[in-house]
Amino acid sequence: MSGTHAHIYDTKPWIPAYAKGVSTEVGDFPYTSVADVIREGVKKYAHLKAFTCCLPNGMEGKLSYAEVDVLSDRFAAYLRNVLGLVKGDRVAVQSPNCLAQPVAMFAILKAGLVLVNVNPLYTASEMEHQLNDSGAKALVIIDMFADKLTEVVPKTSLRHVVTLSIADFFPLPLRALIKFKLKLEKKIPKLEVHAVPFLAAVAEGARTLNSSQSPWRPGEVPAGETPTSLDDIAVLQYTGGTTGVSKGAMLTQRNLLGHLQQVSQVVGMNLRPGKEVFLTALPLYHIFAFAINLLLGWRLGSHNVLIPSPRPMSNLKKPFEKHEFTVISGVNTLFSSLMNEPWFTAEKAASCRIAIAGGAALLSATAQRWQKLTGKSIAEGYGLTESSPVICVQPIGGHFLPDSIGIPMPAQKFGLSTTTASASLWANQENLLHAAFKSCSAIGNVPRKRQKRLKTAGSTRAMWR
Repeated sequence: MSGTHAHIYDTKPWIPAYAKGVSTEVGDFPYTSVADVIREGVKKYAHLKAFTCCLPNGMEGKLSYAEVDVLSDRFAAYLRNVLGLVKGDRVAVQSPNCLAQPVAMFAILKAGLVLVNVNPLYTASEMEHQLNDSGAKALVIIDMFADKLTEVVPKTSLRHVVTLSIADFFPLPLRALIKFKLKLEKKIPKLEVHAVPFLAAVAEGARTLNSSQSPWRPGEVPAGETPTSLDDIAVLQYTGGTTGVSKGAMLTQRNLLGHLQQVSQVVGMNLRPGKEVFLTALPLYHIFAFAINLLLGWRLGSHNVLIPSPRPMSNLKKPFEKHEFTVISGVNTLFSSLMNEPWFTAEKAASCRIAIAGGAALLSATAQRWQKLTGKSIAEGYGLTESSPVICVQPIGGHFLPDSIGIPMPAQKFGLSTTTASASLWANQENLLHAAFKSCSAIGNVPRKRQKRLKTAGSTRAMWR
């Protein structure tokens, strides 16, 4: 890139387009780990609803912030005190959206372990690759897809398997009814490997916390271990946005916290702490929903309504009847398909204050239909798994431009180069698409000379103009 162009981008000409009140910098991190964010959320919003899992028939289970805190502490104790896992060990979670999923995710992060998000729809060979590539020692998997374990477990380094259920943490009568129905429909395969039910693991973890001999306790650093630092890996997030098999982006505590600081500026200032209701139809194992719905939502005391599967779209009818969603995040297909449903009217969307699209390009036709139906715009963003993930986003509350991925996040170093056959985005940290404090530390199990190319993979759309 020429010096002239570099100078232009150094001046950050997009800053005037920020909404009023958005800072151009993110400041110092008030946390040293994602676990700090989790604990802070509990202190502020203990009595509020954190998660509701709504099934297609309208049956629901709910957990408050305080309940999630207690349950995740107990499962963290199970991982550390019963299974004997130590700081840095990898634990995979393979589940659709359900109440047990965020409990497991938070437990792993609280315990100082590394979370490995796995798509529950993966084939046995895809599971084998990711579990071996990540070096996962334990797997938390939805019981509905556990039939693959017989083939997968012997080919991996897995030592422990925990099975969770869509019905976990539902009221007891509903839990029994849901499990009975799933078994009747033969949706729960017979297990042929040793596995511990999630609720039993949580109960066992609670027993260890009641013992004076417990080696690990919430918020404490076990003897012989170092405290979690900003440069410790928090999540191994696998991406298909590269050539060949999926690669694991090593996202550190600093990466996720840096991104959280940025989205808190751009999106968070438009959210009302303790009052927002998120439609979480996107899977939490995807970096978009993980970073926005789960982490940002938790930090601001939002209520996440978890949808195990948005397909068919009629699965969303009952949730919309029971909840007034104020924030909807989704991909183009979700918004488009939702508007094709005869039951989805302007009244159903009246409560929605903010709609955010990511994960794939938002089509102009979809954006225009949404604007016409709801009277509100969809804020489109662009990012990569390696950038934790958002790089650019339409300025919510600022100058809106259709068919654009918006402007760089605060404190972002950003540029556009046309020196190659196709335009590409750039940043000055190893040619990554994001500022230094957000760049993933590496791509797992890939020779270093290839990492630069992998990190810069991805298509571009029009930047702010």
